[in-house]
Amino acid sequence: MRSVPATPKSGPRPAPSAVVPKTNTGSTAAGYKTSSTARCTGPTTPGAWEVYGDIGKKYAGDGGPASAVGWPISGELSTPGDAGRFNRFQHGNIYASAAGTHPVYGAIFAEWGRHGFEQGRFGFPTTDEFDISGGRQTNFQGGWIRWLDEGDQIITS
Repeated sequence: MRSVPATPKSGPRPAPSAVVPKTNTGSTAAGYKTSSTARCTGPTTPGAWEVYGDIGKKYAGDGGPASAVGWPISGELSTPGDAGRFNRFQHGNIYASAAGTHPVYGAIFAEWGRHGFEQGRFGFPTTDEFDISGGRQTNFQGGWIRWLDEGDQIITS
């Protein structure tokens, strides 16, 4: 195991603008456009991004802009080597691959990045971030990354 200081935690996320529940008729509200197949979302400033498919379902199920990842800041992209797809968000990314569809954010996202993201030794995420005694953990194809509250540390398998 390797232990290194974690990256600083980000402050509280800004409150999202009003969100309209998804409908099949296509409705709009401040920062949110919905249809039967996709959501186009963004803060009230210019730059709305489409979030759809497995990533869109995960994002909506996790709370959309109120989730841990925040507002989208990119459209859907292919990972290098086309093994998966992802959208970038304010506080991390959501990945869809053969390993499942999972968000990675915060200090765990930063550590995963230091190891090369999905092309590094950890591969794609296989779980969402979850509580452990004294912190949080995300499992990956090649191990796990833990954030520990005491000492604000990251530990990897």
